[in-house]
Formats: sequence, C-alpha cells, structure tokens
Amino acid sequence: MSVTNDSEKYGMFSALKGMFSFFTILPINIEMKEINAMNRKFWLVPIVGLFFGLLASFEMWGLLQVLPKMLACAVTLFTMMFVNRYLHLDGLLDVGDGLTAVGSQEKHLKALKDSTIGSGAFATGLFVYLITFIAMCNLDIGVPMVVAFFTLFTMSEILCRNGQVFAAAFGIPSNGMAGDSIRSTGIKEAIKSLVLSLILIALLEVCVIAIVGFDAHHYTYLPVCAFVGTLASCIWGKILASKANRTFGAVNGDILGAVNESTRVIILVSFVIVLTVMI
Repeated sequence: MSVTNDSEKYGMFSALKGMFSFFTILPINIEMKEINAMNRKFWLVPIVGLFFGLLASFEMWGLLQVLPKMLACAVTLFTMMFVNRYLHLDGLLDVGDGLTAVGSQEKHLKALKDSTIGSGAFATGLFVYLITFIAMCNLDIGVPMVVAFFTLFTMSEILCRNGQVFAAAFGIPSNGMAGDSIRSTGIKEAIKSLVLSLILIALLEVCVIAIVGFDAHHYTYLPVCAFVGTLASCIWGKILASKANRTFGAVNGDILGAVNESTRVIILVSFVIVLTVMI
C-alpha cells in the first residue's frame, strides 16, 4: 500500500492519538497504524503544544491561589517536563554534548548517542531551563500572570512545535522513527503547520479576551508577540536543522527535542522584550 493511501486511511485522529501517546505520559494504547499516521502527519504536532500550554495555564491558575509566583512557575515547568516523560529534555542534553564535541562527524555522533551526561549537556540544560524559568516569571509585565500564561505561554508551546516541523522539513532524515517523520515532512507540511499554528493562536487569543472581558485594545502586544514568535520558530527550526545536517549528517529525534526546548526559551525571551518595550 502506498504512503498516500496509508496517510488517508489513518487520518488525523490516528495521528493525534499517536502523538499524545508518544509525546505525553497519558496511558493511551496505540498500534502501528497510529505511529505511521503520526509520522506522516507530523505537521499536526502544534495541537500537542496547545495541550501543554493549556495544561500549564490551568496549573498556574490553581497554584497561584496558594503559592508565590516563582514557586508556581517552577512547579509548572517541572510538571510539563514530567508529562512529556522528559523526552525533549533528553534530546536537549544529548544535542548539547554532540554539538560541543570536538573532531569529526563520527565523534559528534558518538557524543550525541552517548548515554552519559558531559559538560556540554549539563551547561546546555542548565542555562536553557534557567532562562526559561526566569522568562516565565516575567511574563506578567503589565498583564496578570494567569492571562499571560493562557495567551503568551500557550502561544509559545504551539510555536515551539511549529519549530519542530520546520526542523523536520529542512532536515536530512536519520534512521529510526523520527526519521520516518522527517522523511514525510517537507515544505508543504511546514506551511500546513504554520497555518495550523496561526489558527490555534488566533482562536486561543479571541477566547481568552472574550472570557476575561477586557477590551481588545488592552492586548495590542499580542499580534506583535505572535509575529515575533512565529518568525523565531520558523527561522530557528531551519537553523538547527541545517546545523544538525552539517554536524551529525542528519536530523533525529534528539534534534527535534532540542529544537522544542530551545525554541521555547527564544520565544519566551522575545515575549519579555516585547512586553518591556510596549507596556
């Protein structure tokens, strides 16, 4: 059976079922057809980002009732990583070691696949999550923290998955399951991911503004953040894919995980800058 026919047969629901089973700790039983659908419709992964963004937002809303802001942000970040089964954290650390290794492509690959944690992995993980945490704590510049999470943080979770799709679109596929996703993802799928991300963001922001009850003019920073974050996710995904192609010879699951975590921190820092300038 052809790839096209399989893709049509296993559709979006099967792809999303596969994604939520693979990218979360949720106890969802899947078969090979869901894995195939996930790989062939990888451009749907921003929907997983929407899930993580809303999860973090509702958790922040609850935690802020009993905890100070910084502690609530720390617990929320931990929850997100736990629900993701530390999958993207593992990728980020492996890529940190792989990129800082010295020598030939084979030595970079060896460091990437080594199960031990070196100085490159430690420093990369430390600074990425430290800056992520600080940026999370500063999203409430001129706006309530809960509103900032439902709008800005959820937006960042959607867009860092868009970054993954762009990395897959410009990456050379490796062996393994991630390689199947990358082989099935091209420029056409990257455009689909971009359009889907913008639709999810627009619906989210309209719903939040309607529920919170503020006039739209109080949220003039939102389209600016959406533009900056979208641009950052597309460009950074392509940059890391190109770097991985040169350094490792391909893009694998570790690279996609690193794209997710590094894109998030870039987007959150850019949001803080926009808020600082505009509010």
